[in-house]
Amino acid sequence: MKNALTAAVAVALAVSAAGCGQLEAEANSKHLCVAQTNVAAIPAAPPVSVPFAPEVELRLDLGDAVPNLNQEGVEADIHPEAITLGSVAGNVSFAGVETLTLTVQPPTGRTDLTPAEFRYERATPAPSEIFSLPAKPVGSVDLADYIEGDIVRIRASFSGSAPQQAWTATLEMCGAVRVNVDYWKKITG
Repeated sequence: MKNALTAAVAVALAVSAAGCGQLEAEANSKHLCVAQTNVAAIPAAPPVSVPFAPEVELRLDLGDAVPNLNQEGVEADIHPEAITLGSVAGNVSFAGVETLTLTVQPPTGRTDLTPAEFRYERATPAPSEIFSLPAKPVGSVDLADYIEGDIVRIRASFSGSAPQQAWTATLEMCGAVRVNVDYWKKITG
């Protein structure tokens, strides 16, 4: 995505230098994935089937993949296909998890937004091993509205049984991204 955005910037500046007056560029990616490791350390559950703790706070940093989203003159649309929860080791079984709800929190002070929800439900019959939990959006979600300082705050709540080993969470968000940069607003803003 950075290469596409860099190319869009170069095109906008070249067109402007040619006297066309265009100071706007757009970059699109139909499928961009942002992965983040070491999101949160989750303790092991006791060796009996117990439910998860009520909620886990997670943070997804989009700043490296889609930079400068909070700047003047930058508009973005981020429509995730899924946000997938996994483990750093990759061998933690989530077979006991029945449901996962990821609730994306609005930025501080954005009372016009309600939390966005992503859900995973275990298939029936349940597989014996599950190593990642892909949560799909409930309705249409533009994640760009939920970014605060390059960060998306997510609350994870589970039902079912927790893994019986300690694990470190990973998050991966995949979806379509559109970024429009109005350089006139950037320069004068």
